Amino acid sequence: MSWPRRLAGPWSDAAFTKRSSGQQFLVLAAVAVIVAAAWQASSWTEAAFVGSSRTCRSCEVDCFPRPAPQFLQRAAVGDEVLAKASSKHILVVSDSTGRTAAGLADRLLAQFGTRSEIPEVTIVPEITTVEKLSDVIQTAARGGSPVLVMATLVDGTMAQWARTLCKDSNLPFIDVMTPLIDEFSSFLEETAVGVPGGAPKMNQRNVAKMVNREFFGMVEAVKFGQRHVAGLNAQDWWQADLILIGPSRVGKGPVAHYLAQRGVKAASLNTSPNEPLPPELESVDPSKVAVLLVQEDRLVGLRESRLREAQNRNMPMLLEPDYASVERVRADLEFTRKLMESFPDWDEPVDITSLPVEECTSLLFRRVAAARKRMQVQAR
Repeated sequence: MSWPRRLAGPWSDAAFTKRSSGQQFLVLAAVAVIVAAAWQASSWTEAAFVGSSRTCRSCEVDCFPRPAPQFLQRAAVGDEVLAKASSKHILVVSDSTGRTAAGLADRLLAQFGTRSEIPEVTIVPEITTVEKLSDVIQTAARGGSPVLVMATLVDGTMAQWARTLCKDSNLPFIDVMTPLIDEFSSFLEETAVGVPGGAPKMNQRNVAKMVNREFFGMVEAVKFGQRHVAGLNAQDWWQADLILIGPSRVGKGPVAHYLAQRGVKAASLNTSPNEPLPPELESVDPSKVAVLLVQEDRLVGLRESRLREAQNRNMPMLLEPDYASVERVRADLEFTRKLMESFPDWDEPVDITSLPVEECTSLLFRRVAAARKRMQVQAR
């Protein structure tokens, strides 16, 4: 058997951003569920693993409304329970205590509570070597009954070994941690430490705080973008991480939305000789300004599409009669270029005529990250 390699490598910013906002929220929500599962499981006594009751350590009474699952049991490498399963069996392999796995298995099986036959669940903790992993999987395969292997292994190599061993034994396999770790590694732009049970000095409260900070920071950024579109509430621009400036329909809205998914508060401002500029533009930090432009013919097409949409909704009055004319588009673009000449400290504009929104977002996100690092250095 050849040494398996971890299939998922580091992903680029653009590759991550190509995932829909729903997928990104789903990743964070999934991790939040696992954190909650581990937190609740850690509050059970050892009786929770053998199925007697749910007794909370903090109050020492049975404070949970439903009894603990009678199917949870712990086993060790070589334990006969792995080879004596008489019905469908779920084998959970963990590289730590197994508490995260216990809480997660409980929540998953609770969705199938109407089954007359509940599968047995065995949790094997402290699987930190390939030898132990191989013994557990081969013992389970010899039992003869249907076995599903679910692994909560944070080390990518161990997880890949588990997948390979299960494939060799014709056992179905679920890798719980690797997809989530890869997504978080891409999002946080940091390599996971791969330490079972958590990194040094990292406890469950700290993990929960980090999840909450990232998730709610994203939500707050989305709300900020909605409240500060098209120059609205310019008095709050000092709170923004980025201010997107450009003619109407140049693409500021989608870019601001994608940035919000990465926790960046982005305001936007339409530029046109027919619209006054807010006075706050004079005092805004130049490093926070990003000008977006597209070629003239492309912008004409975008505005014509917007005009047709308004007409189909019987709301053409929302747009000016010359909104999509070549003359109006040319005037708006020229006004934007002259505005840039008035603010020489602004960064060069970003031409997104042929630049996908995801790549534009990644470029601007790197600008924001660099600005944040400069501020941290100056604050020291």
